[in-house]
Amino acid sequence: FSPVDNTMIGIAAGNLGSSSAMLYQRITLPAYVRAGGSYTASVDRNFFLTGFLGVVTYKSGGISPSIGADLSFQNMLDIRAGYGSGYDLTGLSYGAGIHYGFLRLDYSYIPMKLDFGNSQTFTLSFLL
Repeated sequence: FSPVDNTMIGIAAGNLGSSSAMLYQRITLPAYVRAGGSYTASVDRNFFLTGFLGVVTYKSGGISPSIGADLSFQNMLDIRAGYGSGYDLTGLSYGAGIHYGFLRLDYSYIPMKLDFGNSQTFTLSFLL
């Protein structure tokens, strides 16, 4: 939803269904509500900077705020960074993206704490 030019806001809920039955035990996934917003500003005619603010609240209690930024060059190359608090294993995250026409390739890197290793993700998207 875009209430004002260059802004976006959204809200989502997840894990609202019943718990899953496993082989020997029943597991209940944590229900949550996620909300956030962004604002995009033109740095010059080639660069755009987007700032993000978000929050996740869990039914069982706890709130995890997050903040991030995306610097885009000619709507083709992106560099991203973010920080989410309230998580035991992560905090900072980094990423980059290339998009051309209907193709988009994104990469993210999330350093993990407590010797869990790091998370690296590649995503190939086709815009229809």
